[in-house]
Parts: sequence; C-alpha cells; structure tokens
Amino acid sequence: MLSVSALGGLIGSAVVASLRRKIGYAATTAGSLVLGSLSLFAIYVTDVPWVAALFLAAYILHAVLFSICLSSLRQRLVPDELRGRVNAVSKLFGLAGLTIGAGLGGLFATASGLATPFLAGALVFALCALIAWPSLRRWENANPAVS
Repeated sequence: MLSVSALGGLIGSAVVASLRRKIGYAATTAGSLVLGSLSLFAIYVTDVPWVAALFLAAYILHAVLFSICLSSLRQRLVPDELRGRVNAVSKLFGLAGLTIGAGLGGLFATASGLATPFLAGALVFALCALIAWPSLRRWENANPAVS
C-alpha cells in the first residue's frame, strides 16, 4: 500500500507547477485540501485493500500539491530576513499538528474503530478547504501577477 501511495507523490511533484500556472495558487491549494478530504473519506468507507491503496495515493498526491504550493507562497510572502524564522515556526506547528493528530487518531480508533480517524481527517480537511479558499482567492485576486 505504501508503494502505491508513493505514486501519488511522484504524480504530484510532476504536475504541481503546470497545475498552479493553469488554475492558480488558490484553486490548487484549496483543491488539494478537497482531494485530501475526499481521499480520506473514500479510505474510511472502503474495506478493499487495493482500493484503499489507490485512495492513499490520492491522499499523498494532495499532500505534495499542498506542501509545494504552501512553501512557494511562504517564499513569496515572507521577507528574506524573516524567512528562516517563519520556516522554523511553520515546521514546529506542522510537527505539533502531526503529533496532536496522531494522538487524537489513536483515541478515536480506540473508542470507535480503526476507520474513524480517516473520517475525522476528511472532516478536518473539508473544513480547512472552506476556510482557506476565500482567503487565498482574495489574495490571488489582489496579486494578479502571481497567478
């Protein structure tokens, strides 16, 4: 399953630049969150291993698209003299989020089954897409040269 999921990362790294140029940062970033949500929900509802592997690849595709777009935006928005500090804080919050998410996922899995963390993740990504889309779209519209 992990080998199949790696294909999503390879595809994501190959298409992210052209996708971002074609539809913009806002749509690529928010779209990746929607893809993450849908893929986690699909993993939640399936019990077929090869189907889960394909959706895990879609999830990794989302992760690569989101990560590259977010890193590119951070480099554009943060002044050079602050970039190291902002990157360090971003990494700290990212790793803290992974740690908290893993702990909550373990609690959810213990309380209501191994599939439940996938549903919780799908809901979190859907909420993040709803929050991110308007802000990213406003920023992109205010900075047309970036698209």
